[in-house]
Amino acid sequence: MEAERVGRLFGFVSATVAVGMLAFFIAPSSAGAAFGVSPPFIHASHLSPGAKYSKTIYLVQDQPSEDLKVTAELSFPDEVKKWISLDTGFSFVIPKGVRQFPVTISIAVPKEEKLAAYNGTLRFKTAPAGQNLEGGQVAIALGALVNIDIVVGNEVYHKYRANIDLLDIEEGWSPKVRVRFFNEGNVAESFDRATYRLYDEFRAISIAFAQKTSGFPLVPAFTTKEFVIEFPINLHLGVGNYWGEVQLFKNDKVVASNATVFRVLPEGTLQKGKSAAAPGVRLFSILLAVLAVMAALLVGLLRRRITRGKRKKNVSHSQ
Repeated sequence: MEAERVGRLFGFVSATVAVGMLAFFIAPSSAGAAFGVSPPFIHASHLSPGAKYSKTIYLVQDQPSEDLKVTAELSFPDEVKKWISLDTGFSFVIPKGVRQFPVTISIAVPKEEKLAAYNGTLRFKTAPAGQNLEGGQVAIALGALVNIDIVVGNEVYHKYRANIDLLDIEEGWSPKVRVRFFNEGNVAESFDRATYRLYDEFRAISIAFAQKTSGFPLVPAFTTKEFVIEFPINLHLGVGNYWGEVQLFKNDKVVASNATVFRVLPEGTLQKGKSAAAPGVRLFSILLAVLAVMAALLVGLLRRRITRGKRKKNVSHSQ
């Protein structure tokens, strides 16, 4: 009886596993390929007359096994449709193998536009590249719908943030940082001031302090911009690790800050108007020349041995 129970239990488990595996392998082939968009919304608020706004979305597919033809349709009043453009155009093809395809949506508000608010959609229709999107077999991708809100007004709206990366430099260079400025407001913005404190590698000894109050780029409304800020100091920094502490100010408030270790590398390691790979190329050329000379010497020695061997054989035969 016990053996029979075990046999039945084993048979039940085996059947369950088999059914599960069958469902696993069959389900993907019967289900349609998924297609969607991220993010599925755009809130273009606080736009002033004449403003330009851009936002990048991503069309996502899980089975990019063939080229995919896409058309985009706007659902807005005709006068508002003229404001909206896509960097891809309203008809394009996503190449085979691409899972995430970026599309940048731009909105250009006319200068004469008054206070207004509009709500509409941008719908993406898809079909294999060889199929006509106007035919009866067109599939509207689930989730491939972007809701767009546009609000135009004369209110000044400030919203911005920034990221800072301390860059490695060469000996003798001044400290540098890379800034990524996100201006999400409806007016152009710039920093007022920036400070840089330099420490030893243990952050125990303060080595130098630098401050900038001008020379910052102006970042247009609704724009992300990346740039480098250099902080001149009257020191020759030798090779090694150092601590840097950076603060960026706007209206006497800290917009962004970062404190971390950076490296000072030997001269010529990084590119600065000349190829950093030049020393390596020269070394490689020298090694090739040495190998060529060694190969020539080896060939010469082999020839001499062969010649001597032939002479000895000739002498022995003559005797």
